[in-house]
Amino acid sequence: MSTAAVYWWMARQMRRHLAGLGLVGAQIAIITALELLKPWPLKIVIDNVLGKVPLSSRLGPRILGLAHAGWLLPAACLAQLGIYLLLALLQLANTHSTVVIGQRMVADLRAHLFDHLTRLSWRFHRNRSLADLMVRVASDSYGVQALAMNGVFPAAASLLLLVAMLTAMARIDMVLALAALLVLPALALAILVLNPRIERTALAARMAEGAIYDAAHRELAALELLQAYGAERQASRRWRLASALNLKRNLNLYLMQTLYGGMVSVLLAAGAAGVIYLGARHVVQGRLSVGDLVVFVAYLGSMYAPLSHLFQTHGASQSALASLRRCLELLAETIEIADAPGALPLTRPRGALRIEGLSFSYPAGAPLLAEVSLTAAPGATLVIVGPSGAGKTTLAGLIARFDEPSGGVIEIDGQRVQSLTIGSLRQAIAMVPQRPMLLAGSLRANLTLGCAKASRARIARVVRVFGLEPLIARLGGLDARVGQGGAPLSLGEIQRIALARAMLKQAALMILDEPTSALDAESEAQLLSAMRALAPNRTVVLITHRLSAARIADRIAVLRGGRIEEGGTFDQLVARGGYFSYLYHLQSGGMTQGASGLETARAISAR
Repeated sequence: MSTAAVYWWMARQMRRHLAGLGLVGAQIAIITALELLKPWPLKIVIDNVLGKVPLSSRLGPRILGLAHAGWLLPAACLAQLGIYLLLALLQLANTHSTVVIGQRMVADLRAHLFDHLTRLSWRFHRNRSLADLMVRVASDSYGVQALAMNGVFPAAASLLLLVAMLTAMARIDMVLALAALLVLPALALAILVLNPRIERTALAARMAEGAIYDAAHRELAALELLQAYGAERQASRRWRLASALNLKRNLNLYLMQTLYGGMVSVLLAAGAAGVIYLGARHVVQGRLSVGDLVVFVAYLGSMYAPLSHLFQTHGASQSALASLRRCLELLAETIEIADAPGALPLTRPRGALRIEGLSFSYPAGAPLLAEVSLTAAPGATLVIVGPSGAGKTTLAGLIARFDEPSGGVIEIDGQRVQSLTIGSLRQAIAMVPQRPMLLAGSLRANLTLGCAKASRARIARVVRVFGLEPLIARLGGLDARVGQGGAPLSLGEIQRIALARAMLKQAALMILDEPTSALDAESEAQLLSAMRALAPNRTVVLITHRLSAARIADRIAVLRGGRIEEGGTFDQLVARGGYFSYLYHLQSGGMTQGASGLETARAISAR
C-alpha cells in the first residue's frame, strides 16, 4: 500500500473526530498567535527601556502611559511571563486533545481489525501466524496514533506557524525572511534521498518484531513436546536467532533515524547561522535595530523548532507508517465467506440436509472432495466414516460455510446455504470440532457459549446427562475458571463439555467431528445414547473413526479418497464385505477368521 493511500485512509478516519479536530485547530491558532507575541516584550526592553527609543504612538495611550509612569520594564516582564504561562497551558491542553484523538483512533482501528479477523475464513487463519496477527492488532495499531502525533498534527501546526512567522519576518526584513527559507530545499533533498531507505528499514523492523512474537508463541505452545524430547536448547537457539535478527533490524532503524535527525539539525543550524550573520550586518548598516534582530531571531527559532521536530521525527513517522501499513494490509484481505446480496435468514430450521455433487479443492491443489452426495431427514443420524485425510472434516466445514465448495449444492431445509445469512445458518448448527476448544473463563461461560439464556434447569439436566457433575464438584462449581484450551482438564473432560455445549444450544443440526475420540468405549456408548434420547428431533452428522459409534446411525456413508465409496445401514455395510466391513472386523478383532479373510481385507484396504 502506497504512502499516499495510508494518509488518505487517515484523513477519512479523522472525519469521525471533527469536533476534536476543531478544538485542536483552535488551540494551534492561539498558540501561533502567542508565538508571534512572545519576543515583543524583550524587544521593548532592549529598544525602549535600555535604548531609550520612544514607543510608537500606534501602541495606544495605555501602554504609552505606562512608559511615562516608569512602569514599562515591569509591564514588559509581566507580559513575557503571562505569554509563556498561557503557552504552557495551551500546549498542555493541545497535547491532551491530540492524545485523546490518537487513542480513540487506535481503539477504532483495533475494533475494526478484530471484527475483520473474525470474519476471515478458516483458510486464511490456517496460513497465517497467530502471533503476527496479535502483534498487528495489539502493537502495530498504535501506528495510527504515532503517525498522527509525529506527522499529521505537527505538520499542520508547523505549516500554520511557518506562514505566520514568514509573514511577520517579511514585515521586519524581506531579505532575511527569504534567507531563512533557503534551508527548506536542502531539507526536502534530505527527505528525498533518505526516505525510501528509512521506509524499507522501518518495515523490516516491524516484520522482525512480528517474527519474534511468532517464534515465542511457536516454541512455548509446544513446550510439553520440547521438554518431552529434551529439545529446550534447540528451541532456545531458534529464539536467540529470531531475537538477534530483531535487534539488528531495530538498530539499523535507530541508526537511520539518528543519521537523519543529525542531518536535519546541521542544516537548520547552518540556516540560522546564515540569517544571524546577515541580520547583524543589517544592524551595523542601520537597517535594523537590535530589538528588531532579537525579534527576528526569536521568530526564526519559533519557525525552525517545529520544523526541526517534524523532520527529526520523520524516521519515527516512517516506523509508524510501516506499522499502520501492516494493519491496513489485514483490512484489505478479502472476506471470502460473506452474505450474498439478498440473503435471507433461516427461519424455524428443521435440520433437513441435502448434499448433491459436492466438490472442493484448494487453489492449485488436488481435489479433496469429488461428487459427494448425501441426505439426512430431520431428526435422522448420518454417520460418516473413512480413513484419515479422506475429507470428512472438510465436508463438515463446508456445511457450516467455513469454506466455499468448488462445485455442487448444499441445502438446509431445501434452501442453498449460500442463499442464507451466515448468522442464521450457523445459529441453526451446533458444532463439536475435531479439536474441541474451551475458552479461558468459567465453566458456565463455556457451556452456555451458544445459548447465554439457557435456564438453570436445562444446564443442570445436560450436566447430569453428560456426566459432568463429578468434574464440576471437583473444580468448585460452574463458576470455576479454566485456562485457555481447557487447562487443567483432560481431553476426555473437554470433549464432554464440548458435547454438553452443543446439546445446550438446541440447534436443529448437530455436526460432531470425532466427539468421543478421547473417551473409552463404554463412556462413548452411554453419551451417544443419552444424546439421542435428549434430542430425538435433531439431525446429527457424526464423523468418527470408531465404528462402535456408528451403530446409532440411520445411515452410514463411507468417505474414501474424497468420494462416497459406499452407504447404507450398519448391518448392510457389514454384510456387504466392503471397506466398512474391513474396518469393522479390524476394530472388533475379527481378523482371526483365517488367511483368506485377511487377504480379502488387505485387498479391500489397498483399493
